[in-house]
Amino acid sequence: MFLAPCIASILKYFTVSSVYFHHQLTLVCFSGWESLFYIYGGCACVFMMAWQWLVSDTPESCRWISKEELSYIEQGLPNVNHQVK
Repeated sequence: MFLAPCIASILKYFTVSSVYFHHQLTLVCFSGWESLFYIYGGCACVFMMAWQWLVSDTPESCRWISKEELSYIEQGLPNVNHQVK
């Protein structure tokens, strides 16, 4: 995956700073390092539910797209069969 250099540096900053933040969060707010598994598991479940609700497999099945956007996307896509085998 390609990332622009400015976005890559921002993501690296947040990744490194989140390690310190999560360490402090578990020491101050929770009973110990084991609670990190519950925090990350809960965040993963919330993300999975949002992903299932918001994301669709094809542009045709997307509920957030207008007819104009769909026709624009279909005109730019090559002719591909989207059937699952």
